[in-house]
Amino acid sequence: MNKSVWLHYLTPGEAVARRERCSALLIPVAPVEWHGPHLPLGCDPLIAAAVAERAAGMLGATAYPPLYLGTERERPPEMLRSMGLPETARIEGMDFPANNYRSFYFREEVFALVLRDAIGMAAANGYRVIHIVNGHGAANQLSVIERLCAELDAPPVRRVAWGYAFPEELRRGLIAHAAAEETSILLHLEGDRVRLDALPAAPQPLRNADFAIVDGPTFDGRPTPDHTVRSEVDPRMRSDAAAGAKYLDMAAGEIAGQVTRLLGG
Repeated sequence: MNKSVWLHYLTPGEAVARRERCSALLIPVAPVEWHGPHLPLGCDPLIAAAVAERAAGMLGATAYPPLYLGTERERPPEMLRSMGLPETARIEGMDFPANNYRSFYFREEVFALVLRDAIGMAAANGYRVIHIVNGHGAANQLSVIERLCAELDAPPVRRVAWGYAFPEELRRGLIAHAAAEETSILLHLEGDRVRLDALPAAPQPLRNADFAIVDGPTFDGRPTPDHTVRSEVDPRMRSDAAAGAKYLDMAAGEIAGQVTRLLGG
Protein backbone atom coordinates (compact mmCIF):
# COMPACT_ATOMS: atom_id res chain seq x y z
CA MET A 1 0.00 0.00 0.00
CA ASN A 2 1.19 3.49 -0.88
CA LYS A 3 0.12 5.28 2.30
CA SER A 4 1.35 8.64 1.02
CA VAL A 5 -1.64 8.94 -1.36
CA TRP A 6 -4.42 7.92 1.05
CA LEU A 7 -6.16 10.77 2.83
CA HIS A 8 -6.80 8.76 6.00
CA TYR A 9 -3.05 8.29 6.49
CA LEU A 10 -2.19 11.99 6.04
CA THR A 11 -1.93 14.65 8.72
CA PRO A 12 -3.84 17.87 7.93
CA GLY A 13 -0.63 19.60 6.90
CA GLU A 14 0.33 16.73 4.62
CA ALA A 15 -3.15 16.72 3.07
CA VAL A 16 -2.93 20.45 2.34
CA ALA A 17 0.57 20.12 0.88
CA ARG A 18 -0.50 17.27 -1.37
CA ARG A 19 -3.60 19.16 -2.52
CA GLU A 20 -1.44 22.17 -3.39
CA ARG A 21 0.77 19.96 -5.55
CA CYS A 22 -2.18 18.31 -7.29
CA SER A 23 -5.69 19.53 -6.52
CA ALA A 24 -7.49 16.25 -7.32
CA LEU A 25 -9.27 13.84 -4.98
CA LEU A 26 -10.07 10.34 -6.22
CA ILE A 27 -12.99 8.55 -4.52
CA PRO A 28 -13.17 4.77 -5.11
CA VAL A 29 -16.66 3.32 -4.73
CA ALA A 30 -18.28 -0.12 -5.13
CA PRO A 31 -20.45 -2.49 -3.07
CA VAL A 32 -19.64 -5.56 -1.03
CA GLU A 33 -21.10 -8.11 -3.44
CA TRP A 34 -21.20 -11.80 -4.25
CA HIS A 35 -18.45 -12.69 -6.75
CA GLY A 36 -18.84 -16.43 -7.02
CA PRO A 37 -17.77 -18.80 -4.25
CA HIS A 38 -14.10 -18.21 -5.11
CA LEU A 39 -13.58 -14.44 -4.74
CA PRO A 40 -13.74 -12.08 -1.75
CA LEU A 41 -17.02 -10.23 -1.29
CA GLY A 42 -15.04 -6.99 -1.45
CA CYS A 43 -13.82 -7.72 -4.98
CA ASP A 44 -15.16 -4.55 -6.61
CA PRO A 45 -14.07 -2.01 -3.97
CA LEU A 46 -10.68 -3.71 -3.67
CA ILE A 47 -10.20 -3.21 -7.40
CA ALA A 48 -11.49 0.38 -7.32
CA ALA A 49 -9.17 1.21 -4.43
CA ALA A 50 -6.15 -0.31 -6.18
CA VAL A 51 -6.85 1.69 -9.34
CA ALA A 52 -7.38 4.91 -7.37
CA GLU A 53 -4.13 4.35 -5.46
CA ARG A 54 -2.15 3.78 -8.64
CA ALA A 55 -3.70 6.74 -10.45
CA ALA A 56 -3.16 9.04 -7.46
CA GLY A 57 0.47 7.93 -7.35
CA MET A 58 0.94 8.77 -11.03
CA LEU A 59 -0.64 12.22 -10.55
CA GLY A 60 0.65 13.17 -7.13
CA ALA A 61 -3.04 13.39 -6.18
CA THR A 62 -4.92 12.20 -3.10
CA ALA A 63 -7.24 9.19 -2.71
CA TYR A 64 -10.20 9.19 -0.34
CA PRO A 65 -10.76 5.99 1.74
CA PRO A 66 -12.78 3.50 -0.34
CA LEU A 67 -16.56 3.74 -0.06
CA TYR A 68 -17.78 0.15 0.28
CA LEU A 69 -21.08 1.25 -1.15
CA GLY A 70 -23.18 0.47 -4.18
CA THR A 71 -26.67 -0.11 -5.47
CA GLU A 72 -28.53 -2.61 -7.65
CA ARG A 73 -31.99 -3.26 -9.03
CA GLU A 74 -34.00 -6.34 -9.88
CA ARG A 75 -33.05 -8.14 -13.09
CA PRO A 76 -35.52 -7.77 -15.99
CA PRO A 77 -37.15 -10.96 -17.33
CA GLU A 78 -35.08 -11.05 -20.51
CA MET A 79 -31.82 -10.95 -18.55
CA LEU A 80 -33.02 -13.65 -16.17
CA ARG A 81 -33.87 -15.79 -19.16
CA SER A 82 -30.40 -15.20 -20.61
CA MET A 83 -28.83 -16.41 -17.35
CA GLY A 84 -30.98 -19.52 -17.15
CA LEU A 85 -33.11 -18.23 -14.27
CA PRO A 86 -36.93 -18.12 -13.98
CA GLU A 87 -38.33 -15.04 -15.68
CA THR A 88 -40.78 -14.48 -12.83
CA ALA A 89 -38.10 -14.42 -10.10
CA ARG A 90 -37.28 -11.21 -8.27
CA ILE A 91 -33.49 -11.17 -8.19
CA GLU A 92 -31.45 -8.10 -7.36
CA GLY A 93 -28.03 -7.84 -8.91
CA MET A 94 -25.96 -10.99 -8.43
CA ASP A 95 -27.98 -12.39 -5.51
CA PHE A 96 -29.02 -15.59 -7.27
CA PRO A 97 -31.14 -18.16 -5.38
CA ALA A 98 -28.24 -20.67 -5.13
CA ASN A 99 -25.93 -18.20 -3.36
CA ASN A 100 -25.27 -18.84 0.33
CA TYR A 101 -24.62 -15.15 1.17
CA ARG A 102 -26.33 -11.93 0.17
CA SER A 103 -24.67 -8.80 -1.18
CA PHE A 104 -24.78 -5.46 0.62
CA TYR A 105 -26.74 -3.36 -1.87
CA PHE A 106 -27.90 0.04 -0.65
CA ARG A 107 -31.05 1.69 -1.95
CA GLU A 108 -30.42 4.16 -4.76
CA GLU A 109 -31.47 7.13 -2.64
CA VAL A 110 -29.08 6.17 0.17
CA PHE A 111 -26.23 5.59 -2.25
CA ALA A 112 -26.91 8.95 -3.90
CA LEU A 113 -27.04 10.84 -0.58
CA VAL A 114 -23.77 9.37 0.73
CA LEU A 115 -21.91 9.95 -2.52
CA ARG A 116 -23.33 13.48 -2.83
CA ASP A 117 -22.07 14.36 0.65
CA ALA A 118 -18.63 12.88 -0.06
CA ILE A 119 -18.37 15.04 -3.18
CA GLY A 120 -19.64 18.08 -1.24
CA MET A 121 -17.06 17.66 1.51
CA ALA A 122 -14.30 17.27 -1.07
CA ALA A 123 -15.47 20.49 -2.70
CA ALA A 124 -15.51 22.23 0.70
CA ASN A 125 -11.87 21.24 1.12
CA GLY A 126 -11.00 23.05 -2.09
CA TYR A 127 -10.21 20.25 -4.53
CA ARG A 128 -10.46 21.42 -8.13
CA VAL A 129 -11.10 17.91 -9.47
CA ILE A 130 -13.20 15.29 -7.69
CA HIS A 131 -13.10 12.01 -9.57
CA ILE A 132 -15.22 8.96 -8.75
CA VAL A 133 -13.42 5.67 -9.47
CA ASN A 134 -16.35 3.31 -9.94
CA GLY A 135 -15.87 -0.43 -9.57
CA HIS A 136 -19.48 -1.55 -10.10
CA GLY A 137 -21.32 -1.70 -13.41
CA ALA A 138 -25.00 -1.78 -12.41
CA ALA A 139 -27.09 0.45 -14.67
CA ASN A 140 -28.74 2.26 -11.77
CA GLN A 141 -25.39 2.85 -10.04
CA LEU A 142 -24.04 4.39 -13.25
CA SER A 143 -27.11 6.61 -13.65
CA VAL A 144 -26.80 7.91 -10.07
CA ILE A 145 -23.10 8.67 -10.52
CA GLU A 146 -23.67 10.34 -13.89
CA ARG A 147 -26.50 12.48 -12.48
CA LEU A 148 -24.44 13.63 -9.49
CA CYS A 149 -21.47 14.47 -11.69
CA ALA A 150 -23.70 16.48 -14.03
CA GLU A 151 -25.33 18.34 -11.12
CA LEU A 152 -22.19 19.08 -9.13
CA ASP A 153 -19.72 19.78 -11.93
CA ALA A 154 -19.03 23.54 -11.85
CA PRO A 155 -16.32 24.57 -14.33
CA PRO A 156 -14.00 26.37 -14.14
CA VAL A 157 -14.12 26.38 -10.33
CA ARG A 158 -14.61 22.65 -9.81
CA ARG A 159 -14.79 19.56 -12.00
CA VAL A 160 -16.68 16.46 -10.89
CA ALA A 161 -16.35 13.37 -13.07
CA TRP A 162 -16.15 9.60 -12.93
CA GLY A 163 -14.42 6.68 -14.61
CA TYR A 164 -14.36 2.89 -14.48
CA ALA A 165 -11.92 0.87 -12.40
CA PHE A 166 -11.57 -1.42 -15.44
CA PRO A 167 -9.64 -0.56 -18.60
CA GLU A 168 -11.40 0.22 -21.84
CA GLU A 169 -9.96 -2.98 -23.33
CA LEU A 170 -12.15 -5.04 -20.97
CA ARG A 171 -15.20 -2.80 -21.27
CA ARG A 172 -15.49 -3.18 -25.05
CA GLY A 173 -17.33 -6.49 -24.78
CA LEU A 174 -19.06 -5.89 -21.44
CA ILE A 175 -17.13 -6.93 -18.34
CA ALA A 176 -17.76 -10.45 -17.10
CA HIS A 177 -18.76 -10.91 -13.46
CA ALA A 178 -16.47 -13.02 -11.24
CA ALA A 179 -14.85 -14.56 -14.31
CA ALA A 180 -11.24 -14.63 -15.47
CA GLU A 181 -10.69 -10.86 -15.59
CA GLU A 182 -11.72 -10.06 -12.03
CA THR A 183 -10.16 -13.28 -10.76
CA SER A 184 -6.87 -12.30 -12.42
CA ILE A 185 -6.91 -8.91 -10.72
CA LEU A 186 -7.64 -10.44 -7.33
CA LEU A 187 -4.89 -13.03 -7.85
CA HIS A 188 -2.51 -10.10 -8.22
CA LEU A 189 -3.92 -8.04 -5.35
CA GLU A 190 -4.94 -10.65 -2.81
CA GLY A 191 -3.80 -14.00 -4.12
CA ASP A 192 -4.14 -15.70 -0.75
CA ARG A 193 -7.85 -14.78 -0.69
CA VAL A 194 -8.75 -16.40 -4.04
CA ARG A 195 -10.26 -19.86 -3.66
CA LEU A 196 -10.39 -21.47 -7.08
CA ASP A 197 -10.78 -24.82 -5.36
CA ALA A 198 -14.27 -23.65 -4.29
CA LEU A 199 -15.31 -24.15 -7.92
CA PRO A 200 -15.86 -27.60 -9.48
CA ALA A 201 -12.85 -28.93 -11.34
CA ALA A 202 -12.62 -28.17 -15.06
CA PRO A 203 -13.94 -29.15 -17.52
CA GLN A 204 -17.23 -29.37 -15.61
CA PRO A 205 -19.33 -26.44 -16.90
CA LEU A 206 -20.03 -23.46 -14.67
CA ARG A 207 -23.74 -22.76 -14.91
CA ASN A 208 -24.60 -19.08 -14.45
CA ALA A 209 -27.51 -19.87 -12.14
CA ASP A 210 -25.41 -22.11 -9.88
CA PHE A 211 -22.48 -19.76 -9.26
CA ALA A 212 -23.59 -16.25 -10.35
CA ILE A 213 -20.55 -16.10 -12.63
CA VAL A 214 -21.66 -14.43 -15.85
CA ASP A 215 -19.76 -13.43 -18.97
CA GLY A 216 -20.30 -10.26 -20.97
CA PRO A 217 -22.27 -11.70 -23.92
CA THR A 218 -24.72 -13.32 -21.51
CA PHE A 219 -25.35 -9.94 -19.85
CA ASP A 220 -25.97 -8.65 -23.37
CA GLY A 221 -28.61 -11.32 -24.10
CA ARG A 222 -26.36 -13.78 -25.95
CA PRO A 223 -25.98 -16.77 -23.59
CA THR A 224 -24.46 -20.13 -24.37
CA PRO A 225 -27.05 -22.83 -25.16
CA ASP A 226 -26.69 -24.39 -21.69
CA HIS A 227 -26.31 -21.05 -19.83
CA THR A 228 -22.71 -21.68 -18.81
CA VAL A 229 -19.61 -19.48 -18.63
CA ARG A 230 -17.67 -19.38 -21.88
CA SER A 231 -14.30 -21.12 -21.79
CA GLU A 232 -12.37 -18.00 -22.79
CA VAL A 233 -13.31 -16.27 -19.50
CA ASP A 234 -13.53 -19.37 -17.29
CA PRO A 235 -11.73 -18.34 -14.08
CA ARG A 236 -10.36 -21.85 -13.54
CA MET A 237 -8.47 -21.90 -16.85
CA ARG A 238 -7.92 -18.27 -17.85
CA SER A 239 -6.97 -16.44 -14.66
CA ASP A 240 -3.48 -15.01 -14.46
CA ALA A 241 -2.01 -12.65 -11.85
CA ALA A 242 0.28 -10.96 -14.39
CA ALA A 243 -2.73 -10.14 -16.57
CA GLY A 244 -4.47 -8.75 -13.48
CA ALA A 245 -1.55 -6.42 -12.80
CA LYS A 246 -1.69 -5.24 -16.41
CA TYR A 247 -5.41 -4.49 -16.17
CA LEU A 248 -4.87 -2.41 -13.02
CA ASP A 249 -2.06 -0.38 -14.58
CA MET A 250 -4.10 0.23 -17.73
CA ALA A 251 -7.15 1.37 -15.77
CA ALA A 252 -5.04 3.62 -13.54
CA GLY A 253 -3.40 5.19 -16.59
CA GLU A 254 -6.81 5.93 -18.11
CA ILE A 255 -8.06 7.50 -14.87
CA ALA A 256 -4.88 9.56 -14.55
CA GLY A 257 -5.36 10.77 -18.11
CA GLN A 258 -8.95 11.83 -17.40
CA VAL A 259 -7.91 13.73 -14.28
CA THR A 260 -5.00 15.41 -16.08
CA ARG A 261 -7.35 16.69 -18.77
CA LEU A 262 -9.80 17.99 -16.15
CA LEU A 263 -6.96 19.81 -14.39
CA GLY A 264 -6.16 21.52 -17.66
CA GLY A 265 -3.22 19.42 -18.76
